[in-house]
Order: sequence, then structure tokens, then C-alpha cells
Amino acid sequence: MHLKPPHFIVVTDRGALRAGWIQNTPAPGPGAANLHQPAGLRRAPGIRWVEEISFVQPRQHLVEQLSDMAGAYSAAASSGASAASGPPRRMGSSPSETHWRLEADRHAVEDLAQAAATVLAREKPESWSLSAPVDIHHALVEALPEVCRERLARVLPKNLADVPVRDIVGHFLADAPPDEAT
Repeated sequence: MHLKPPHFIVVTDRGALRAGWIQNTPAPGPGAANLHQPAGLRRAPGIRWVEEISFVQPRQHLVEQLSDMAGAYSAAASSGASAASGPPRRMGSSPSETHWRLEADRHAVEDLAQAAATVLAREKPESWSLSAPVDIHHALVEALPEVCRERLARVLPKNLADVPVRDIVGHFLADAPPDEAT
């Protein structure tokens, strides 16, 4: 599948969502790509962002969300263990810590899905594409309302949230391998 501008995209990670239109925009600079076309009329794909949201909680470490005990050192390390026994060891993950991590991920995915659905309802694209980290992209797609999933043209299981715009455009406009399309 080859997508052409204008096309709507949503780029997310656990703590941020950016949504916008990939559009042809005037290419900067005096390059000589086409001598028959004036420099100001050459078009290059760019993104016009219409929404940028940052969620604070998913960016916090679990220690900051729960308590200051999660980062404590083991009792043996703090009770005067000899230097020969090595550096202090952090306590392992408890079942409740694992539960909190799973709940935090679930809430982050729900928040992202709700924010994406709100933007999609406002912008009303005919089709759209999504980029989300590998470990949450399936859950995010499933958390979207059906009307949003029906118009979803492509899912990129990549974290492009902090990637430069020119690279984001390249990822979305490149031909998708058959197994990557949804």
C-alpha cells in the first residue's frame, strides 16, 4: 500500500500523542529538482500537526507513582554487609508491583485511545495511519472505537514519537510490506 498526501496520522508512545496531516508543502531552499518549475512551487511532504498531548503519569517511573520504598535496597545491604559481598542489590519485583505496571499500561492505552478517537472525530479523515510502540500497538488498536478501526489504513509498530518530522513522513509514505498492513 502506498499512501499519498494528504493523509492523517497519529504517532504515539505511552506518554504522548501527536496527530496531524501529511501534506505537500513548499520545499525550502533553491534546489534544482525541476528546472521547469519555480523553486517556490516544488512540493515536499510535511506534517501539519493538529494535536499534541503529553500524559505525565506514563512518563513517571513506577517508584514515583507508588512510593519511595520501591527503590529501597535489600535489608542485607543496609545492615552493614561487608564490601566483599558486592554492591547493594535492589529488591525484586513483587506481584503487586507487576500488577501496578500492568494497570499503568492499561490506563495509558485507554488514555491514548480516547485521545486518538477525539481527534479523529474532530478531523474526520477518510482513512488514517497509526504509529505506536511494538508492545502496545495491538492493545491500542483494540481499545479504539469500531468507527476509528474501520478507517485505519495502516499500523506501524514503531515508536516514532521522538523522531524528526522528515523521518516520520518517510515511514508512513513508504510502501508497506504485505504483513505490516492491517
